[in-house]
Amino acid sequence: MIFSFKEVTAGLLVLLFLYTALTKLKNSSGFIGAMQHNPLLYPYANLLSWLIPIIELIIVALLFIPGTRRSGILASAVLLSGFTGYIGYMLFSNSQLPCTCGGVLEHMSWRQHLVFNTIMTVISIAAWLRHPKRFVATNRSSRIPV
Repeated sequence: MIFSFKEVTAGLLVLLFLYTALTKLKNSSGFIGAMQHNPLLYPYANLLSWLIPIIELIIVALLFIPGTRRSGILASAVLLSGFTGYIGYMLFSNSQLPCTCGGVLEHMSWRQHLVFNTIMTVISIAAWLRHPKRFVATNRSSRIPV
């Protein structure tokens, strides 16, 4: 069985987001604690400690369902872009704050994390661009994108 680029990408994203969401939920006190040490995230730490893993799990669900996979890939690219921007800010500000991700990823340096997130963002965008739009025929003469 041969898998397409978009299927492999969706699988990688499912593993990434499922792992990070469950790690954040399992160690929610550590996740909140890391965000509370960050002047940017401190006011939103309690909200983000639930919102981020929930968004990640919603993306996992979108990636699992073939009809919503394209939306899941796009949502992944958007979320990864946000995380990548945050990491870029942390590098630019020379911050020594702990990573708020979780699991194995929190052991990466900020530079390694920037490279990892950039690669995953580029792969997500490429998969989204390659994933064809579905069409629903409304009549014989026209097709409307869904």
